[in-house]
Amino acid sequence: MSKVTPDVYRRSVVAFIDDFIKFNERGKPFRLLDHQRQILDSAFVFDRDGRLPWKTIVYSCPKKSGKTTINAAVTVRWAFTQDAPNEILVLANDRGQAEARVFKAIVGLLKHNPELKKSAKIRKGKIVLSNGTEIAALATEYAGAAGSNHGLTSWDELWGYTSESATRFWEELTTVPTLTNSIRFITTYAGFENESELLWKLYRQGVGPEEHPDGQAMRLHPDLPIYANKAAQIFCYWDHQRMPWQADPKYYETERQTQRASTFLRLHENRWVTTETAFITPEM
Repeated sequence: MSKVTPDVYRRSVVAFIDDFIKFNERGKPFRLLDHQRQILDSAFVFDRDGRLPWKTIVYSCPKKSGKTTINAAVTVRWAFTQDAPNEILVLANDRGQAEARVFKAIVGLLKHNPELKKSAKIRKGKIVLSNGTEIAALATEYAGAAGSNHGLTSWDELWGYTSESATRFWEELTTVPTLTNSIRFITTYAGFENESELLWKLYRQGVGPEEHPDGQAMRLHPDLPIYANKAAQIFCYWDHQRMPWQADPKYYETERQTQRASTFLRLHENRWVTTETAFITPEM
């Protein structure tokens, strides 16, 4: 795997996932859905010099939409194909979350896919590939992140980055201009309008007026909610329901009966809410 990296895999995330990620992090057969292919193909379009037009890619959809697997797959592909030896950082609000979610999914993908497994040494909190690239889990300790030379930072559930230290962490891990490509890849669902300021700003920059009146981006796709803000170099997919299993009304009726209205909207419809949203709705 590490000895031959065809140009097609450097330029196409979908081709890499199709050929090398046959099983998900739990060892179950895996294949991208059609809309996921279109999103990733739209996000990762390189120019003649091998550069992306984006510094930030946001992939946002409701709970149980496979966001963690997508994040892990994109991160693994980047580690194997882009500017080796590279530095990849998998980030979260705390080390427990960083290692338990996306980093754990990355480890699972490597373990369950033989062509990837033979080129990776897995340690606690770090993965070293045979091409010299390292993937490390990192918590919100912004001082310790200074000086990194990362090609990709992977962010999970950015809505939870609400503290001053989390904001400094985000700022410290800005993209690196001396690399061919240095990007932030974010998977998340919506947050709280009066708390999740970091994601709220990205949301307004990254979506179009069809999604929010203050949206500053332009719609790229006729059917999928894919947007681009070229000035801010943001690519954004922000959806509310798309996966086949989300069409089951029984599951959502149960969730609606057992959760607060605001929680249901945020988790299952990917809608922004406020902390003042009523605990008991008139219907209840």
